[in-house]
Amino acid sequence: MNARNQRNAEHTPAGRTLPVRSAAKTDAHPQRAIGLGAVLLLAATAGGLLVMLWPNIMAHTGSGSNSTREQNAPLVGVGEPPSGNQTNPSSALHSGTALTAKPVAQSEPAPEIRQLVDSLVRLQPPNGVLTDQFATSWNENLQRLIQLGPGAIPAIQEFLAKDLDYVFGAAGRQFLGYTSARAAMFDALAQIGGPQAVAAMSTTLQTTADPREIALLAQDLESLEPQQHNDEVLNAARQALALASSHKYETADPAPLFEVFEKYGGAAMASELVKSAGEWNYYATMALAQLPEGAGIPGLVQIAEDPKAAGATREAALQMLAQASDKSPEARAALVAQARQNAISEFAWSILAPMLGGNQVGFVNSAFEHPDGLPHLGGLRTTSTSDNQNFFSVPGNLNSEQVGQRITLMNDLLAVTSNPAAKELLQQWKDSLSVRFPASVAGL
Repeated sequence: MNARNQRNAEHTPAGRTLPVRSAAKTDAHPQRAIGLGAVLLLAATAGGLLVMLWPNIMAHTGSGSNSTREQNAPLVGVGEPPSGNQTNPSSALHSGTALTAKPVAQSEPAPEIRQLVDSLVRLQPPNGVLTDQFATSWNENLQRLIQLGPGAIPAIQEFLAKDLDYVFGAAGRQFLGYTSARAAMFDALAQIGGPQAVAAMSTTLQTTADPREIALLAQDLESLEPQQHNDEVLNAARQALALASSHKYETADPAPLFEVFEKYGGAAMASELVKSAGEWNYYATMALAQLPEGAGIPGLVQIAEDPKAAGATREAALQMLAQASDKSPEARAALVAQARQNAISEFAWSILAPMLGGNQVGFVNSAFEHPDGLPHLGGLRTTSTSDNQNFFSVPGNLNSEQVGQRITLMNDLLAVTSNPAAKELLQQWKDSLSVRFPASVAGL
């Protein structure tokens, strides 16, 4: 069994049962601007008081629309602590710690606009239950805020600078279109547009360490000013990943950071992703496989052939080489070479054979491919590792050329491997391709 301790389970999407409660998340983490020493000192002195005073807010962890921790429950009134709420040293400090990043110069928010923002971020539906009528009124108010244009930005930025969030959850996504207050305010800034909105987003990007928020802000900045913010987005993602890799705090799923590396770093990120594969074996290799024009394939081959690489890292690289094999002759050649040398473990065969058989893997908590939640697809399976990596596999829809390439590669692997378990797996998945794509296989 892989040392990464995989555990597979059929994916069950979040339900739509109402009412729902805004729940504080437990995967909060500090901003990059907060010194670790200060975090520990302040946590020690303030922890007890914070437990008593915690309102119906959470330390900022982003929208988390795909979080597996998201639950359905009644919305509680503002100021009422959700049941089972927890704090930790990292999440307890945001509301009371000054940021080192300088905020963009702004005028004092007009009281009525501040009140409008407050009504949008702190949901208070009648009886704590979201309804269509409440959602209509809320969305009308959001449009009012957006129509104020730059005049609304000081109040929005004031809320974001507090580094607090109100979690709307699955019902919020269903009725309002957002799972959190901060996600709604990001979208409002994007719709307002202009230099002030860009400056507000950029400021928030400098002070958030939440992976999903970094990805959301990256997309919004790209839509407003294409290719002008890549460096600051990548730097934010690097710092957030360093925090997650420190293991000093419970952090949110870093999957969106690897998507940011892939989409805004391009081929130049290959060497960095190779280095990070030792810590994030699945996420880094998945990002390498998705780099444009096959730029990450040499890195995957390097990992797979490195005798000093950890077994789990090599196995993940082999799995992604299998997924990329229908697009890359280099990936196919590397797999055949490793099989000929009997350098593929039985576990590696068990995860790469399904890829050859047409399965594809992706990030469960993607901020790009399925921002509204992972769809419930036939054959979908999710995997979570002990080190906070969450991904899914699902049967892909292959064309005739892809099917032919995979059949040919499996025949080549069957010819060179001496591993009986590998031969059995390869034949099994080769047969599955014949069942799923009979017309394509018949034409070979």
